[in-house]
Amino acid sequence: MENGLVLNDFKLFIKYKKYIILAVTLIVIVAMVAFSIFTELRDTDETEDTTEIVEETGDITDSEVEELLREDRENLSQNDINAINDFLFEDAYAFRIYIENQDGSVFNRSNLMHEIFTSDQVIEDLENQADFDLDLIRDYFVDVNYNSNNVTFTITIGTGNPEANAAISQALFDSIAENEMAIINEKVIYLFEQPQSIDMEEDVQDFDVVETPSDDLLETILISSIIGIFLGAGLGVVAAYIHSLFEKKINPLFNYNLKSGDVFINFSEKEKSDTLVRNELWHAVMYPVVNKKIVLSQDIELIEKLKELAEQSEAFTGEIAQKVHQINPDKNFDEVIIITENGKTDKSWYVDQMNQVKVYKKESKVIKM
Repeated sequence: MENGLVLNDFKLFIKYKKYIILAVTLIVIVAMVAFSIFTELRDTDETEDTTEIVEETGDITDSEVEELLREDRENLSQNDINAINDFLFEDAYAFRIYIENQDGSVFNRSNLMHEIFTSDQVIEDLENQADFDLDLIRDYFVDVNYNSNNVTFTITIGTGNPEANAAISQALFDSIAENEMAIINEKVIYLFEQPQSIDMEEDVQDFDVVETPSDDLLETILISSIIGIFLGAGLGVVAAYIHSLFEKKINPLFNYNLKSGDVFINFSEKEKSDTLVRNELWHAVMYPVVNKKIVLSQDIELIEKLKELAEQSEAFTGEIAQKVHQINPDKNFDEVIIITENGKTDKSWYVDQMNQVKVYKKESKVIKM
């Protein structure tokens, strides 16, 4: 038989359980936002913690730098390398690029990029275009930095010569723009501004970061909140339904466990009123008039109202009561009518009445209000 549920029952259920759904939704939103903020801040802290603190190198002469450059890099200390970088990257030039794989994923391999830029063919092309010898500084002249916040590479050129920095960075920029670089020429590349002079100690962070950490954090909170709303609402409905299985009162999604042949009438989409009782409800009770009826309701006020209507109607035959055992067992009846109400009728009362009316071996008419 039909289950009697209509769309309005689901709407009523949401309204009936709105506090549970809202509470679960808020908990999920707060949890997701908190986790996202924790993850964002943790990643930021890890990035800051991995920044190595080194000693000041002080002033160093050109000849001393040249001597260091001639040494095997593996034999140099970190302070030696810092001294070389400080010398080469003074008045450095830089530009930014974004690289995407053919499948749409972000390309982020900075080590591979460095190997490409320091390959023999690329070094030769840059030397020819800039008219500058890179042999001594080929392991140092280019810095490739990948920013995980805005997924872009910052390519910085430092040779110790401002004019060479400008020429080499422009030559490298043009080669990338014209897809002349092996490996990355098969990828989707977006170039931003032309190479420009930067101060490695002051300007590089402003140059490299397009989105501020606060912008990233706000975006993370917004995305987490949106996801939390939908996920929380879904989990809230599930939690509300589970809760409804254990509560004492009948709710809009209560399973009445009706038999084949039983009749289910749903008035729950209408607000309970004296007019509804006198018209739709009483009509449903009375039809068919020829039947001798048992009418059951847990609501005392409704019982009194129905008894009043029964006294006013000469056609009504039967009994109106709160429980089956209140009716004289010597009488026979043709029809059993049970009236329930969302949020007011006890499940145990309904189950008990349905169990007791089995002795009449009659089909039941259940009216939900």
